[in-house]
Amino acid sequence: MATVTVENFLSLLDSLSSPNNDIRSAAEANYENFKSAQCESLVLMLISVSSDNKTPDHLRRLAIVLLRRVLISDEKNWYYTFSDYG
Repeated sequence: MATVTVENFLSLLDSLSSPNNDIRSAAEANYENFKSAQCESLVLMLISVSSDNKTPDHLRRLAIVLLRRVLISDEKNWYYTFSDYG
């Protein structure tokens, strides 16, 4: 998967909250692909977006919710994953 820019990621988050089911379903598939291919990058992008005051509030809130879901999931042991960076 190619590197995801902040602009593309914000567009993905916006699509995840779309009232249009087709747009939202496509965004959910893209999000899951990104999560499975580059989970660490996803976490860092979610942290970045949620802490950027220039990001619209509704996207910041969504980023925080998604970050929480990723961090509490059983798919990864985040303590050991990020302990390699410190």
